[in-house]
Amino acid sequence: MHFKILIFFGTILSALFVLKEPSIGFVEPGRFIIKTKRAEDGVTIQNEKNLVAFVIKSPSGISQAIIERMGENWPETILIKLKLKGLENFCVTNGKDTLQAAVSSTGNPQKIRVWRDKDDAILLNSKSPNWIDIRILNNAGDSSDQIPLKDGTFEVKLPKALFKNNPKSITISWIDFYRN
Repeated sequence: MHFKILIFFGTILSALFVLKEPSIGFVEPGRFIIKTKRAEDGVTIQNEKNLVAFVIKSPSGISQAIIERMGENWPETILIKLKLKGLENFCVTNGKDTLQAAVSSTGNPQKIRVWRDKDDAILLNSKSPNWIDIRILNNAGDSSDQIPLKDGTFEVKLPKALFKNNPKSITISWIDFYRN
Protein backbone atom coordinates (compact mmCIF):
# COMPACT_ATOMS: atom_id res chain seq x y z
CA MET A 1 0.00 0.00 0.00
CA HIS A 2 2.76 2.46 0.93
CA PHE A 3 4.59 1.60 -2.29
CA LYS A 4 1.50 2.50 -4.39
CA ILE A 5 1.15 5.83 -2.58
CA LEU A 6 4.83 6.63 -3.22
CA ILE A 7 4.43 5.78 -6.91
CA PHE A 8 1.28 7.94 -7.09
CA PHE A 9 2.98 10.99 -5.54
CA GLY A 10 6.14 10.38 -7.58
CA THR A 11 4.05 10.37 -10.77
CA ILE A 12 2.32 13.63 -9.77
CA LEU A 13 5.64 15.31 -8.93
CA SER A 14 7.13 14.15 -12.24
CA ALA A 15 4.11 15.52 -14.11
CA LEU A 16 4.47 18.86 -12.35
CA PHE A 17 8.11 19.14 -13.40
CA VAL A 18 7.27 18.24 -17.01
CA LEU A 19 4.30 20.61 -17.16
CA LYS A 20 6.04 23.48 -15.39
CA GLU A 21 6.33 26.42 -17.75
CA PRO A 22 10.08 27.10 -17.96
CA SER A 23 9.57 30.81 -18.58
CA ILE A 24 8.02 31.58 -15.20
CA GLY A 25 10.78 33.17 -13.20
CA PHE A 26 8.89 34.15 -10.06
CA VAL A 27 5.36 34.40 -8.74
CA GLU A 28 4.46 36.52 -5.74
CA PRO A 29 0.86 35.55 -4.89
CA GLY A 30 -1.49 38.51 -5.00
CA ARG A 31 1.16 40.93 -6.29
CA PHE A 32 3.05 39.91 -9.45
CA ILE A 33 3.60 37.20 -12.01
CA ILE A 34 6.94 37.43 -13.78
CA LYS A 35 7.73 35.49 -16.92
CA THR A 36 11.27 35.48 -18.22
CA LYS A 37 12.36 34.62 -21.74
CA ARG A 38 15.14 32.34 -20.56
CA ALA A 39 14.80 29.70 -17.87
CA GLU A 40 18.20 30.60 -16.38
CA ASP A 41 17.17 34.22 -15.71
CA GLY A 42 16.39 34.86 -12.06
CA VAL A 43 14.08 37.50 -10.64
CA THR A 44 13.62 38.37 -7.00
CA ILE A 45 11.43 41.08 -5.52
CA GLN A 46 12.41 43.59 -2.84
CA ASN A 47 9.45 45.33 -1.20
CA GLU A 48 9.57 48.59 0.67
CA LYS A 49 6.80 51.05 1.46
CA ASN A 50 5.43 52.31 -1.90
CA LEU A 51 8.48 50.87 -3.71
CA VAL A 52 9.09 47.56 -5.41
CA ALA A 53 12.44 46.55 -6.87
CA PHE A 54 12.72 43.68 -9.34
CA VAL A 55 16.26 42.28 -9.12
CA ILE A 56 17.20 40.48 -12.32
CA LYS A 57 20.15 38.16 -12.83
CA SER A 58 20.68 37.27 -16.47
CA PRO A 59 23.63 34.94 -17.13
CA SER A 60 23.38 35.38 -20.91
CA GLY A 61 23.13 39.17 -20.59
CA ILE A 62 20.40 39.34 -23.24
CA SER A 63 16.80 38.58 -22.36
CA GLN A 64 13.36 39.87 -21.48
CA ALA A 65 10.78 39.69 -18.71
CA ILE A 66 7.06 40.35 -18.54
CA ILE A 67 5.90 41.68 -15.18
CA GLU A 68 2.16 41.43 -14.61
CA ARG A 69 0.49 43.07 -11.64
CA MET A 70 -2.11 41.04 -9.79
CA GLY A 71 -3.31 43.86 -7.55
CA GLU A 72 -5.44 46.88 -8.42
CA ASN A 73 -2.54 49.28 -9.03
CA TRP A 74 1.20 49.44 -9.47
CA PRO A 75 3.35 50.57 -6.52
CA GLU A 76 4.28 54.24 -6.48
CA THR A 77 7.91 53.53 -7.43
CA ILE A 78 9.24 50.70 -9.59
CA LEU A 79 12.95 49.89 -9.78
CA ILE A 80 14.56 47.36 -12.08
CA LYS A 81 17.93 46.23 -10.74
CA LEU A 82 19.89 44.53 -13.49
CA LYS A 83 22.90 42.45 -12.42
CA LEU A 84 24.82 42.91 -15.66
CA LYS A 85 28.31 43.95 -16.75
CA GLY A 86 27.03 46.62 -19.15
CA LEU A 87 23.79 48.09 -20.42
CA GLU A 88 24.01 48.68 -24.16
CA ASN A 89 20.21 48.63 -24.44
CA PHE A 90 17.25 48.69 -22.06
CA CYS A 91 13.67 48.73 -23.32
CA VAL A 92 10.39 48.93 -21.42
CA THR A 93 6.87 48.98 -22.83
CA ASN A 94 3.40 49.08 -21.33
CA GLY A 95 1.82 47.98 -24.61
CA LYS A 96 1.25 51.55 -25.82
CA ASP A 97 4.40 53.47 -24.97
CA THR A 98 7.94 52.22 -25.47
CA LEU A 99 10.95 53.77 -23.78
CA GLN A 100 14.58 52.85 -24.35
CA ALA A 101 17.89 53.67 -22.78
CA ALA A 102 21.57 52.90 -23.22
CA VAL A 103 24.66 53.41 -21.08
CA SER A 104 27.93 53.95 -22.94
CA SER A 105 30.67 51.54 -22.01
CA THR A 106 33.39 54.16 -22.49
CA GLY A 107 34.02 57.61 -21.12
CA ASN A 108 33.95 58.94 -17.61
CA PRO A 109 31.28 59.49 -16.54
CA GLN A 110 29.30 57.15 -18.75
CA LYS A 111 26.82 58.80 -21.06
CA ILE A 112 23.21 57.73 -20.49
CA ARG A 113 20.85 58.14 -23.42
CA VAL A 114 17.05 57.81 -23.17
CA TRP A 115 14.57 57.91 -26.05
CA ARG A 116 10.98 57.08 -26.86
CA ASP A 117 9.88 54.44 -29.36
CA LYS A 118 12.58 53.43 -31.86
CA ASP A 119 13.93 56.84 -32.78
CA ASP A 120 17.16 57.21 -30.82
CA ALA A 121 17.91 60.40 -32.76
CA ILE A 122 15.37 62.25 -30.58
CA LEU A 123 16.71 61.96 -27.05
CA LEU A 124 14.76 62.71 -23.89
CA ASN A 125 16.24 64.77 -21.10
CA SER A 126 15.86 64.50 -17.33
CA LYS A 127 12.96 67.01 -17.37
CA SER A 128 10.84 64.69 -19.53
CA PRO A 129 8.04 62.77 -17.74
CA ASN A 130 9.30 59.70 -19.66
CA TRP A 131 12.88 59.98 -18.41
CA ILE A 132 14.38 56.70 -17.22
CA ASP A 133 16.73 57.37 -14.31
CA ILE A 134 19.70 54.97 -14.34
CA ARG A 135 22.30 54.63 -11.61
CA ILE A 136 25.44 52.53 -11.97
CA LEU A 137 26.32 50.86 -8.66
CA ASN A 138 29.26 48.72 -7.58
CA ASN A 139 28.87 45.60 -5.43
CA ALA A 140 28.85 47.77 -2.26
CA GLY A 141 25.93 49.82 -3.60
CA ASP A 142 28.01 52.95 -4.23
CA SER A 143 28.03 54.90 -7.51
CA SER A 144 30.50 53.52 -10.00
CA ASP A 145 32.01 54.50 -13.32
CA GLN A 146 33.66 51.12 -13.98
CA ILE A 147 32.23 49.27 -16.97
CA PRO A 148 32.24 46.35 -17.29
CA LEU A 149 30.76 46.09 -13.82
CA LYS A 150 32.01 43.34 -11.54
CA ASP A 151 29.12 42.18 -9.34
CA GLY A 152 27.47 45.57 -9.75
CA THR A 153 23.98 46.73 -10.65
CA PHE A 154 22.30 49.00 -13.13
CA GLU A 155 19.46 50.48 -11.08
CA VAL A 156 16.70 51.65 -13.43
CA LYS A 157 13.91 53.80 -11.99
CA LEU A 158 10.90 53.58 -14.29
CA PRO A 159 9.00 56.82 -14.92
CA LYS A 160 5.55 57.27 -13.37
CA ALA A 161 4.25 58.33 -16.81
CA LEU A 162 4.68 54.71 -17.94
CA PHE A 163 2.03 53.66 -15.39
CA LYS A 164 -0.45 56.54 -15.81
CA ASN A 165 -3.07 54.29 -17.49
CA ASN A 166 -2.41 51.48 -14.99
CA PRO A 167 -1.37 48.82 -17.54
CA LYS A 168 -1.90 45.20 -16.57
CA SER A 169 1.71 44.37 -17.45
CA ILE A 170 5.01 45.79 -18.63
CA THR A 171 7.65 44.09 -20.73
CA ILE A 172 11.30 44.86 -20.24
CA SER A 173 14.26 43.69 -22.29
CA TRP A 174 17.98 44.22 -21.91
CA ILE A 175 21.29 43.69 -23.64
CA ASP A 176 24.47 43.96 -21.61
CA PHE A 177 26.84 44.22 -24.60
CA TYR A 178 26.07 43.76 -28.27
CA ARG A 179 27.72 40.68 -29.65
CA ASN A 180 28.92 40.23 -33.24
